[in-house]
Amino acid sequence: MTDRSWFDLLGTADLDALRSARVGRLATLGNSGFPSVVPICFALMGGPAPTIVSVLDDKPKGVPDEDLGRVRNILRHSQVGLTIDHYEEDWTKLFYIQIRGIARMVAPDDAIHDACIALLRSKYPQYAAMDLERRSAIAIESLRVRVWRADRASLDDSLNGIANHSTAKDQPG
Repeated sequence: MTDRSWFDLLGTADLDALRSARVGRLATLGNSGFPSVVPICFALMGGPAPTIVSVLDDKPKGVPDEDLGRVRNILRHSQVGLTIDHYEEDWTKLFYIQIRGIARMVAPDDAIHDACIALLRSKYPQYAAMDLERRSAIAIESLRVRVWRADRASLDDSLNGIANHSTAKDQPG
């Protein structure tokens, strides 16, 4: 066990890429056993146990929030994945960050709800005009992270788990 933080283990470039990414792709497991992937706005909440947060915002949806596939899927199967990637024609600049964790719904009266909304509003100016205080959010906890970058000649396998969250750098595959 180490006293280094999860953020120290990721490294500056990877942490900056994660924090600055504008969209991630959330994968949940549907009742049929097939994955469902949707793009989401998200933010990284710090602390001793980092958490990814996203809100069920006011963008148009065809069903009430509780009927959204991602919500139903999280309530049935809390294991989720989130992928953030970067593509350029210059393939030496490709990278992805794959996060796996345990998701839970965060109701407006949950202790972390206000902090989630404040963090998301600081990242996405569009949220200033939305009434997010009454909307549920998603928190992804117990994070496991895999980072791959094309520009790394040798990948660091020295990252070890910390408490309930760990980091691993690995080649794609």
